[in-house]
Amino acid sequence: MKKRNARNWSGWMRRALLVLSLVVAVAACTTTTEQTKKITEPPALPGGTTSPLPQLPPPAASDPKAATADANSAKRIDEFIAAHPELTPSTIASLRIRQAVIYLDQKQYNLAVAAFDSADATQLSTARDRALKEVSSDLVWWYRTAPLDNIPGAEMGRAQAVRESLKVQIAKRQDSPDVRDLLAEMRAWVGLKYFWALPSRGKQKAVLEDTVNEYATIFTQADLAYLCTPSRAAGDVSAEDQRRRLRAGPVISQAAKAAAELTGSSKPTFREPLMQDLIAPTSPSPQCTGK
Repeated sequence: MKKRNARNWSGWMRRALLVLSLVVAVAACTTTTEQTKKITEPPALPGGTTSPLPQLPPPAASDPKAATADANSAKRIDEFIAAHPELTPSTIASLRIRQAVIYLDQKQYNLAVAAFDSADATQLSTARDRALKEVSSDLVWWYRTAPLDNIPGAEMGRAQAVRESLKVQIAKRQDSPDVRDLLAEMRAWVGLKYFWALPSRGKQKAVLEDTVNEYATIFTQADLAYLCTPSRAAGDVSAEDQRRRLRAGPVISQAAKAAAELTGSSKPTFREPLMQDLIAPTSPSPQCTGK
């Protein structure tokens, strides 16, 4: 079996994971006081808009400045809550979710678990926060596992359980497309890492087909048309649609690398014809090229 470039894989993992911190920051900005908004405010973009996506590649894990910034952010949340007894339970719960994701980025997993546990689920007011609370144990597992070269054998059952858990959550969040998209992307990355740890082509085929088929369900026909020929895409699309399309690129690229391992009777077959063309074309001249 071919070995993928571990550094490239880690880079894609890091990009996919970092979005969680910024997404939670956007959610936290819905709280009630100006000071609370300031402590959780995401970075501004030109024109006064904000985005849950990182604008630059994340700093390396060894960057002490990045670690200090994250540590300070988590500490500021504790200090802010302690200094403002008038904060509502809903505001505090939202801040704890943000703090938990900061700890995940710091690899402070026990602190992340404690922050998630301290967020009162009954007080969370946004679909994003409720979803992150419900999948918190899966998030902690994934943050621990994603940087590893392979999923340890003892963790293979947990990987499968996480895939099923995320599938349930995705179905629950159909009325919140941004949350649904985030969870669907995470499930795709878990599935792709799981793929490389499987011992047989038959199992790899089944997992890759399931991963791609489930991921494809979040895309509209307009999304698929963009992914097929982005050079012809219309410019007038919502920020939410644009994020979904742009973030699909790395997932599709890694799925194509996985599919290249499977030939003959093991070649994967996907429900969505455009995904077939992009990931495992059955024709030497596929209609959809992604260009």
